[in-house]
Amino acid sequence: MKYSDHLTIFSEEMHTDMKEEIIFFHQVANGDVQSIEKNISDRKFRTMGGMGKLSDNPLTNIKYHMVVTAAIAARVCIENGMEPEMALRMSDYYIQKLDFVGNEDEVEKIHDIMVMDYTTRMRHKLHIDKFSVNVKSAINYIYAHLAERITINILAKHVGVSTSLLSKKFSEETGQSIGDFIRDKKIEMSQAFLADTNMSIMEIAYQLSFSSQSHYIQAFKKKVGVTPEDRPVVVAASDRERATGHPAVAIEIADGRIVTGKTSDLLGAAAACLMNALKVCADIPHDMKLVSAEAISP
Repeated sequence: MKYSDHLTIFSEEMHTDMKEEIIFFHQVANGDVQSIEKNISDRKFRTMGGMGKLSDNPLTNIKYHMVVTAAIAARVCIENGMEPEMALRMSDYYIQKLDFVGNEDEVEKIHDIMVMDYTTRMRHKLHIDKFSVNVKSAINYIYAHLAERITINILAKHVGVSTSLLSKKFSEETGQSIGDFIRDKKIEMSQAFLADTNMSIMEIAYQLSFSSQSHYIQAFKKKVGVTPEDRPVVVAASDRERATGHPAVAIEIADGRIVTGKTSDLLGAAAACLMNALKVCADIPHDMKLVSAEAISP
């Protein structure tokens, strides 16, 4: 089933313009980053063709629409060459993030990050088509198994060539050694974890199969120029999450102060953090309610 067939099924429920949907997912599948950036800038997710009603609850409704988008994005990318395991893992990852958001704007943000993630990966996928079959196979394996420990022996066995031949071809065609390429991609993934999750540095190191936290920090500094711990907001958010047991985020305001916020029954962590930052900047007492519970209740 091609993605146009998937869209026919879903568009009947979503009430979106079929043509716009096809163009959108075609752009994702072809790695058209510029068009997707404009789509996000124009907030098309909320306005494209009119959002159908999948639930009486506005928050639940937009979450359902994002799940539909995630499902179709995964399938169109698979049909255009993305490794199925990678595409489906990405879909699961972003859908699971919906459990921790409490308003429609946060859902929209996750949606936008997700579609850009798919699009940039497809752009890279199409770019690597200039490489030989063996090198493409190795790169695809690396992307699909970033969370695992990857060695030259594992890659060579997967590709079906000797380690010496694969190493030689890989460095000739990519300009990087296999080890450097794997390390760089793991660090890029860790930057997404730092920006979009509340995982600790130790958790990220473990998730991406670094041998130790210090190894991860060393690799991060080599590529980025700073360590994850050099970002004070990361430490503050991690400390708040450990103290409260709830997802937390932190921001640094203009005077250097760090403000945090955690997920509650009524607000997501990002919304709470912005509210707290407003209070700090305006010298409003922390315990003062700026918005009534009735105004933001689902």
